[in-house]
Amino acid sequence: MALATSAAASTSAALPVPSGRSGSLGLVGAPLSPTLVGPEALNDDPIKDMNGIQRAAALLIALGPEASSVIFKHLRDEDVEAITVELFRMRQVSAKVTDAVIEDVYDQLVASDYMETGGLEYAQALITRTFGPERGQQLIDRIAQKVKKGPFDFLREIDPSQLVSFLAPEHPQTVALVLSHLRP
Repeated sequence: MALATSAAASTSAALPVPSGRSGSLGLVGAPLSPTLVGPEALNDDPIKDMNGIQRAAALLIALGPEASSVIFKHLRDEDVEAITVELFRMRQVSAKVTDAVIEDVYDQLVASDYMETGGLEYAQALITRTFGPERGQQLIDRIAQKVKKGPFDFLREIDPSQLVSFLAPEHPQTVALVLSHLRP
């Protein structure tokens, strides 16, 4: 494989850039992404200047072809094309960049796990997918009646004597509001 120097790379660090071969993507001589190899990869945060496509490509390189092909099956064609172009440009990714990308993905997954743990939308999607739209809606309606909560439902779990002592110094309007939300 012949080495060429890209114009962008020669202005910053004169990194050697492998020249591309003709392929279905038509990316002959595409330069490497400069943030992924060379001195830039040695920064404290080697992925801070990487865009999402570059991070995705670096992750797929780290995961290998089998896992990457499974991921590609779940992406839109436009995303697959954009990532493939970046894969062609990368060719090499430093270990520090790979570690940083994997750590970033892990952090995002952990954070999203806390945000996407359930709720009404998730339950509806799960029930509808499992039982079909008609039966799923019947189940959702029945379940919704059971879990329907009001603003003062937590008071139903409190010992009545404690509730009396909490409400004793309150205004009559406050007491009336609270009592109106309790079962007789």
